[in-house]
Amino acid sequence: YGSLVRSLDLEQVPKLIFSALFLCMGLYFIYLFLRNRKMHTFLWFGLTASILAFYILTQSQAKYELGFSFLTYEKIESGTFYLFMAMFIQLVWAFVEVPINSATRAYQLCFVAIAATITLTPGLDIHSYLRGYWQVLVAPGILLMLFVVFRQVRNGHKDAKTFALGIFIF
Repeated sequence: YGSLVRSLDLEQVPKLIFSALFLCMGLYFIYLFLRNRKMHTFLWFGLTASILAFYILTQSQAKYELGFSFLTYEKIESGTFYLFMAMFIQLVWAFVEVPINSATRAYQLCFVAIAATITLTPGLDIHSYLRGYWQVLVAPGILLMLFVVFRQVRNGHKDAKTFALGIFIF
């Protein structure tokens, strides 16, 4: 690993560090969930952090050390890009203890469907075509998430206050 880190320019090292950090965090929280299956937020946090770790890895040049084709990396990048939003919705709603209604579930499954479509469709044409729609598709989810969290803050939910503070800091 030392020669790999030394051979990379300094711009790549933080990406590798964050990718490893998120993966370790994700795996640890999945482990905690497996030890106490009542703590569903640990599972959702672990999966969300792990997906983010893979996305960050696709942003570094170190990914080519794994030996996959460029197409495979692009598929992983796009798949994790869309899957992250679906997992993040699950995490937020679980964290602030709000059941996901059918419209939000359909919205969430839309991201899963797009991730699957991009990953399973041959070539990169669909990847390039759908990337532009991501911002339009994700904006309502972010606004809805903020509404749900701040509504729970107003209702006095202790964990929602902590989450709102994290949103403010982020």
